[in-house]
Amino acid sequence: MSIALALSLVFLGERPNAWVWLGVMIALPAIWLTAGGGRLNKGQVNSTTQTGLLFGLGAGLGFVLQLHFLGQVPNHAALYGIALCMLSGALCLPPFYQRAKPAQKRFPLFATIAGGISTLGLTLYALSRQGQLAIISIVIVSMYPLIPVVFGSLVRKEAFSGTSMMGVVLSIVATVLITVSTY
Repeated sequence: MSIALALSLVFLGERPNAWVWLGVMIALPAIWLTAGGGRLNKGQVNSTTQTGLLFGLGAGLGFVLQLHFLGQVPNHAALYGIALCMLSGALCLPPFYQRAKPAQKRFPLFATIAGGISTLGLTLYALSRQGQLAIISIVIVSMYPLIPVVFGSLVRKEAFSGTSMMGVVLSIVATVLITVSTY
């Protein structure tokens, strides 16, 4: 999210008001807490954790850049931009598919559903950015860890940790502040 903010400030010349800034400052720790943020102990850091961290940072950077560049596409061409996003994502997948374990290759229906949900999300993002600062849409979209945490709690009967609950509350506060600032 901080990368998205920097891109919006530097390249788009956006100047969010004080309410958006307050929402962003609350959103940063909210995302970390919602995702179960905490300290990693030396014993927890191994090569798998490091690889996961690098892939996660790469995915986050790719996600932010995708949203930033999709935000530059004119409204009348937004669906073409979304199609290019999905195509470029599909072109990046084959090397990872070859490394997948045989058990993971049996779920094409789930992968198709996930791709459809991703397309819907990009479409809604493209529609949400109309008439407002790009940073507002990007910050709200960046709070997506809230959805799996709440979904896991409700559907899978997983317990909310105190950390995640605090993140959920802060995410809601940040979203309200950012949304109210546009009216």
